[in-house]
Amino acid sequence: MSRIDRGTDAKVEGARTRASAIFSRRTSHFGRLLAGSSRRNIFVLTMLFVVCATAVAVAKPGGEVLTQTPGQGSPGLEKVGPINPDTGFPDWYRDRKGKTLEPCLDPKDPMCVLGAIDDPNKPISMTPPPGSPAGTKPNFPDEFFYQSASAGLSNVGQPDDAGKAGKMTAVMSLEGAFANGAPKQGDQMVFGRIRMKVTSGLVSGETYKVVYPYGEQDIQVDAAEHGFFVTEDMGLTPGSFSDALNGRVAPFLHWTADSALPAGYTGIPGTDHTIMGGVNDQNYVMLIGKDAAFTAPAAGSSAVVGGVVTPADSTQCPDDVRPDGVAAVDCLYTSLFSLAGKESTRGGLDVTSATYTRDAAGATTFDVRADSKATTPSQNVIVQQIGPPATGPDFPITNLVDRNGHFYAHVNAANLAASGAEPKVRISNYSDSPRTVRDVQLVDTLTGTAVFTPPANPSAGPGSIVVSATSSDAKLSGTMHTDLADDAGNLVDLGGGGAVQSTPAGGLPLTAPPATVKVTSPAGGTVVLPVTMTGANYTPPANLHADAGRDLPDIDPDQTGVALSGTGSSGTITGYQWTGPYAVTKDANGVFTFGGLMDPTTSTASLGSFNGTETNETATITAPHTAGDYGYRLVVTGTAGPDTNKTAPDEMVLTVGAAGVDEILTPGKQRYTAAQKRWVISGTSSDTTKNVITVFLGDSVAAGSPILGTATVDPTGTWALDIPDSDIVPAANQTVSLLSSNGKSATGLLVDVRAAGGAGGGGGGAAPAAAAAGAPTPVAPVLPAAAGAARPIAGAIPGAGVVALARIAAPATVRATALATNGVAVNVTVPANATLLRVRVLTTANKALLTTFKKVKGGKKVKVTLRSAKAARKLRAGKRFVVEVRAGTAKNRLGKATRKVIRVRA
Repeated sequence: MSRIDRGTDAKVEGARTRASAIFSRRTSHFGRLLAGSSRRNIFVLTMLFVVCATAVAVAKPGGEVLTQTPGQGSPGLEKVGPINPDTGFPDWYRDRKGKTLEPCLDPKDPMCVLGAIDDPNKPISMTPPPGSPAGTKPNFPDEFFYQSASAGLSNVGQPDDAGKAGKMTAVMSLEGAFANGAPKQGDQMVFGRIRMKVTSGLVSGETYKVVYPYGEQDIQVDAAEHGFFVTEDMGLTPGSFSDALNGRVAPFLHWTADSALPAGYTGIPGTDHTIMGGVNDQNYVMLIGKDAAFTAPAAGSSAVVGGVVTPADSTQCPDDVRPDGVAAVDCLYTSLFSLAGKESTRGGLDVTSATYTRDAAGATTFDVRADSKATTPSQNVIVQQIGPPATGPDFPITNLVDRNGHFYAHVNAANLAASGAEPKVRISNYSDSPRTVRDVQLVDTLTGTAVFTPPANPSAGPGSIVVSATSSDAKLSGTMHTDLADDAGNLVDLGGGGAVQSTPAGGLPLTAPPATVKVTSPAGGTVVLPVTMTGANYTPPANLHADAGRDLPDIDPDQTGVALSGTGSSGTITGYQWTGPYAVTKDANGVFTFGGLMDPTTSTASLGSFNGTETNETATITAPHTAGDYGYRLVVTGTAGPDTNKTAPDEMVLTVGAAGVDEILTPGKQRYTAAQKRWVISGTSSDTTKNVITVFLGDSVAAGSPILGTATVDPTGTWALDIPDSDIVPAANQTVSLLSSNGKSATGLLVDVRAAGGAGGGGGGAAPAAAAAGAPTPVAPVLPAAAGAARPIAGAIPGAGVVALARIAAPATVRATALATNGVAVNVTVPANATLLRVRVLTTANKALLTTFKKVKGGKKVKVTLRSAKAARKLRAGKRFVVEVRAGTAKNRLGKATRKVIRVRA
């Protein structure tokens, strides 16, 4: 997707013309390019879009979408059309109002917005002409649009130090492109894009509402930023063209009445104009929030451009749309859009099935089904024989019956393929110009069963499977094949010949049955048979199984909150009993042998009543004081299985070291967003080996404290607990505490509670209404009581030695090879009180590719060269990666992150 990110916002910051039904149109150089159709003009126009788009893609303020309405798929697109055999893309998309748009793919049509094409004088196709040399590239653009829509607003917010106000771009497009950038068969995809971008002028940390033709978004500006750049792309999986139906780009937009608009188009690209079609008549874009229209002219203001009076491209909001209680200076507005789209003229054709039936006497019928556009009058879809014999066709040319875009025909072809080799038939849509033609092979239909009989005892040997299939061709010759493998790994063929074939009598021995068996006929038909089980040989109930969890090495002396986990235990369990510590010895092979129970008073003063009384699935203990190996035993009791045992034991060893594991547990985000009922608690840990972070509500990690949830530390050292639509609501000044599997903890972390309007209170904001009103708060789960309190780790509490943000400068684009060879230079301005930098290379999905630390002097500028062949191999042209810098005084005392997004160029 090397060029997907350039988006349609290119046209906002490039040249535009402006028109409306009220004001006369002015014609710019851009407009004259649109008006012409010469190859040079088209080339210049295309390059203008590329250059502007590249400039837009470089600047990347962040931002977070807190809420958006309506949800995905509502109002949504209704249907995707047939796949065009020449392009590999759908012939059209239809919205729920019945409007269909097709891809605008004519390089000589100035109404089309599309990427570069090798030769605009040759047919547009993904298939090179016959006889082309190997490796010939398709004559096809790398991107095009079903709908290209954008609105540009100037005068955003407060001016910067140079007196320049910000700009806003709103993009609402349905775009065709390729997953890896260049046109390639199989990489085709169509996605709906909603993008909101503000370059500057906004207040850091504030939440702004964007109202646009397809809904609303509440977007929070990042700290230290004065703009945002957020994008939602729906439909990025190659070949999954129906995914775009779940996006928000619908219904399709259209210019308001204007005689200058050619018939068959929804708008003229690059020409600002009023539109219609927005949801709830929202045929405008509004930006609402603190000082959003600080520099904007009053509502209804005009501009004089080239001596022609036109509407201003953005003003303060008119009274009839500005929400109650919102000041004019806080509401920016435009009703002018650059819009391009071509109304569909083709129905297309998808053949969904083509099958035949033949009796023992050779009499043949066949059935075809196809999909096209539902129209009045119907699409003219016919089926005919390809290359009929000299004696005349075996069946007449036949019209398919139309039922709301679904077509079918049941045809009598008594003499068709008497030899047994079924021919192709041709299905064509004569309503298309040029015709859409599909030549399809007729295949037989298969029915059948697949039944597995289990053995009397799972240990007594394999069971057996019987597969049987019947063809619609009574004169079938040849063998049916399956995807079923026997216990030796050999694929199984069915026997018997003719129309009915099956596995050997008595069934095929098989250790374990698959979920399905696929049968393929020599005449091309296939069927996937679900495997059912039969008989009275039922699988016996489970034996009791105890699992005391992994051994815990290098635990600190007297470490609190050490979790002994029996969650791997299974069977019908009615009770758990943990005992310990036991004396253990280790032989030369590292195998432990358990001895007797140790006297708690000689090993630790904090185990107390643990011995023989801990009856929970998970026990939380305080580690012994003296270095050494200590054994713990779990015994589960319950209903016996086939082995008749009503109890099952398991053991684990806890090793106390002189220093213990040096885990660094660093809190990250602690946030609750009321509008989404969403908790997000995150952070990092230096221990990535089966390390689970438990998040407690409140200031304590002691057993018995309420639990919000758990999260596993991933291989990069990061973890996150994300709970949307939670029934647990925070109290005022809510805190959370963290406890790792190693017993490391961080307590009393203040939650940033964000009210429904998006304002954050850092935990001091008002709790959601339900909690404030005294509504019952759901009770979080709790751990069993533990003997001993958890210790917070040094430097883990926010506010202790806070370090300011580092500032970074890095190139906007690099080659992937640079990261592997010379490296990528990043210049960092170090905060005054920092002594250490952590620099990471991340994917846009927040996966770490490279991490490095550098000792620094506060207040200085330093250069960090990032170099990693391994990381470079994971970057591709057109993708982006993130450089993240945190400054601090130690690895566990790092400040907030500063990030820079870099694009990888070819």
